[in-house]
Amino acid sequence: MTVGQAAEMLGVGAATVRRWTASARLKAFITPEEHRRYKRADITEFAGTARYTGTPNATLAEDMEKARVNRRRLRADPALARGT
Repeated sequence: MTVGQAAEMLGVGAATVRRWTASARLKAFITPEEHRRYKRADITEFAGTARYTGTPNATLAEDMEKARVNRRRLRADPALARGT
């Protein structure tokens, strides 16, 4: 899968996936055209076991779920995004 697909699956931005790959937290392979590609199994494993440094004692999967919930709330009520 592509960087964008991996990012969508993890609920983060493509830049975050690239950072995790550069820091060797997330496995990727490079195509002959020098594009990063990810195996679905590696993404699933990472999501279930990796620690997200922004929230102590929480798995990345828990943080991803919180992010999904927040995104749903913002989509449901755009005023929340504006702070009004």
